Amino acid sequence: MSAPASGSGSGSGSGPGPGPGPGPMTGIVKPEDEGEDSAPVRDSRQAVLMLLVWIGGATLARGVGVWVGIGSAAIVLGGGVLLTAAGKRVRRQLRPTGSLVALGLVAALVMIAATELLYPLAARLVPAIGAHTTALYGELGKLTPFKLTVIGLVILGEETVWRGVVQGALRRRFGVIVTVATAAIAYGVGHIPAGSVLLPLVALACGLYWSALTAWTGSLVPALIAHLLWDLTVLAWAPLVRMP
Repeated sequence: MSAPASGSGSGSGSGPGPGPGPGPMTGIVKPEDEGEDSAPVRDSRQAVLMLLVWIGGATLARGVGVWVGIGSAAIVLGGGVLLTAAGKRVRRQLRPTGSLVALGLVAALVMIAATELLYPLAARLVPAIGAHTTALYGELGKLTPFKLTVIGLVILGEETVWRGVVQGALRRRFGVIVTVATAAIAYGVGHIPAGSVLLPLVALACGLYWSALTAWTGSLVPALIAHLLWDLTVLAWAPLVRMP
């Protein structure tokens, strides 16, 4: 509104290492390469700025709703990156290949199956989860044709900002483990101002999954596909809570 990470960064994630080589599948790309268009300092400043703007949108969501507050922040920030020269690296990460698309579909199916299996168990063990889930569905509202139209743009913006810009800036400074964990935590924290108890926790769990996919492949395509199909499933095709 969450595939193992590997690479040539240090296993402890305590410091930067050389850029990881291609992943184990054909078509998987490097997250970094020689001729980057932005210096690490510039990338870091851009990531911090986007985090602050995102938090502003999440805060606004308390009054105007999640779709307008967070959704508009995702579209504006993502568009601002992709339509400018500064987004050259991120645009490269969005180039699809057959293997990346296939991996995204498999990752989506794994995520959907895990959600359908684990949610009922979690709701039984912690009854409050059911109440918070119902409240979150109430805040998101019915998935109207307009929302279905823009959800792809919102998710593209989210992946561009969080897995593209923020995770990309972190990867320049830290190893894979620290990068994935920090990017996911930042993604969760960015949803706290929206006021939902459950949304930041969902964002943290999903963020770990999508960040790991991105770190493994060096591409945004698998995470983008998994994110889109999972959202459509839990919001429209097979909601976890049936609303009146």
